[in-house]
Amino acid sequence: MLVVLFYRWSVATHAQWRDKGVKVIKPYPLLGSWPKMILMQDRRSQMQFWKNIYDLMKDEGYGIIYVMREPSLVVTDVELIK
Repeated sequence: MLVVLFYRWSVATHAQWRDKGVKVIKPYPLLGSWPKMILMQDRRSQMQFWKNIYDLMKDEGYGIIYVMREPSLVVTDVELIK
């Protein structure tokens, strides 16, 4: 029972932005959108990682990635920043 509650807690925030129609990089329980970076399984540099995120979101102008359980806004359109 505790495992189920822990899982539900770890993914509770994951549908929030997707349901509002915002582009979301698929999150994983507890690890967020970048499990391979957290687990040190990804050999790409941080710059390559962020370039990939940018390429995935550049058409929409913004999107959400998850750092652990917390959503983080990524803006790729300069006009939105102004």
